[in-house]
Order: sequence, then structure tokens, then C-alpha cells
Amino acid sequence: MFLWVFFVVLIGFNLIVIDPLWSIINRHEYLLLGYQYTEPAGPKHRFLEETPNLRY
Repeated sequence: MFLWVFFVVLIGFNLIVIDPLWSIINRHEYLLLGYQYTEPAGPKHRFLEETPNLRY
């Protein structure tokens, strides 16, 4: 019983605290580096990678 409560609390904490924090960190890295890691390599990705400070 305690284990299930622990898991629920952990998942709740993850969704409420870590998820927004992680998105803020990712956004900061996106701003810092000028391109997003999750995007597949393509023309847009290439453009953003070559011109990091042009768009954001």
C-alpha cells in the first residue's frame, strides 16, 4: 500500500514540479544554442544550427 502511495506522489511531483522545470531548462538551451534537439535533421534544423542568434 505504501509503495503505491509513494509511486503516485512521485508521479504527481514529476508532473507538477519537474515537467515545467524541464521545459524551462529545454527552452533556455533552445535560446542558448539556437536550435532544438528534438527536431529531426532537415532544412529548418540546418538553418537554425548555422544561424543560432538570428531568430531567437
